[in-house]
Amino acid sequence: MSNVLKVSLQEAIRCLHEKGWGQRRIARELKPAGWVLFARNVEEPKQVLELNRELVDLSDRARPSMIALDQEGGRVSRLKLIGNEPPNAQQLRDCGDLALIRRHGDITGRILRIFGFNLDLCPVLDISFDDEADNSLRGRCYGRDVAEVIQKASAFNDGGLIFGDEHFLCATKQVESCILKLETNFLADDLA
Repeated sequence: MSNVLKVSLQEAIRCLHEKGWGQRRIARELKPAGWVLFARNVEEPKQVLELNRELVDLSDRARPSMIALDQEGGRVSRLKLIGNEPPNAQQLRDCGDLALIRRHGDITGRILRIFGFNLDLCPVLDISFDDEADNSLRGRCYGRDVAEVIQKASAFNDGGLIFGDEHFLCATKQVESCILKLETNFLADDLA
């Protein structure tokens, strides 16, 4: 039996924080490969740029830091506090103009790069089965079927920033059987 105490990273960080280590000291020791900022981290333009520069300095210098934000447009616009709220995926989809979607992705990428971000956690790759549904996907889907999602989300991704597509069509009805197959395969591999 091993004498090694197994704790989660979250528990280890909490313990260091309780011992008086500040967040910056913990980050300097851990040298994370990346960061995800949320709306609560966004106050004003200069603050965001300075924060992102500091995060790069706190990261592992052996590899580039990923500094991510979820800037989809519409209600999922983390920078709207320091600018305007851009259109959401449904609004862009309904325009039916791929060049406009591509331009929107380009502008989003340029703005995020100005502030020091290099990863945008979008676009959402879910399918909208009901545009009026009162759920977390309302306004966030680029299509009503797989082909439309791929076409329009791909146009957005042409913006030049690294875009971390979200959800991967997880609202489709076929996913349940795919997940079951994946879980079964992983279990079979673990037991072999």
